[in-house]
Amino acid sequence: MNWKNAAIILLATISLTACKNDIDTFKDNYSLEITNPKNSYTNSDSINLSVIDASEIGNDSIIWHINAGKVMGENSNTLSRKLDTQPYGKLTFEASIYKDDKVVTKSAHITRLAPNNVKVYQIEEIATYPHKTESYTQGLEFYGDSLYESTGQFKESDLRITDVNTGEALKKFELPDHIFAEGMTILDNKVYQLSWQAGYGYVYDLSLNRIDEFKYGRSKEGWGLCNDGQYLYKSDGTD
Repeated sequence: MNWKNAAIILLATISLTACKNDIDTFKDNYSLEITNPKNSYTNSDSINLSVIDASEIGNDSIIWHINAGKVMGENSNTLSRKLDTQPYGKLTFEASIYKDDKVVTKSAHITRLAPNNVKVYQIEEIATYPHKTESYTQGLEFYGDSLYESTGQFKESDLRITDVNTGEALKKFELPDHIFAEGMTILDNKVYQLSWQAGYGYVYDLSLNRIDEFKYGRSKEGWGLCNDGQYLYKSDGTD
């Protein structure tokens, strides 16, 4: 190897090392801090967060997310949210800090618990109904006088309205062969149905006409789906 080639390799190595150190320094500089930490939060509490800029590098902009949903109209170093507007369970707050074509995302977590203990109900079986074994049921929900059902398997997935007394499908919407359908729920007269690994789900009207589709964010998979009259709750196979 001649001295020119050696010099080029040395300069490239120094440049890459400097670049890596610069990026690492940028990423390590910031942190996200909950400024009012508590062992438990009540419905009347707010959660306050602040981006800590250890070396005062500054930023060009900050984008906030709560549970992967973008917080609109917020671009400052701090964020405050009332907890009574947030769902129960694990809440993930993220701040993506942008500066000179670099970006780093920092996160913080809390768990919002329901104010009352969970009620335990007794079960009484009052009737049984037939069901087609060909239907690989992934989600089902009564709505009015109808039973809506999401069925899975590749090349067999569909959304259907089922006759409870006979188990027969009264109406079907068949999905493409590459889609494995999963959970479903009905909110505000719209039927929401998940796919397993395609990264998105579908929205239908009550007559099973598809009217929209949606991505389910950073989850790798879609499993179960339900709602509480306001929010959709989705499981993805993780805890």
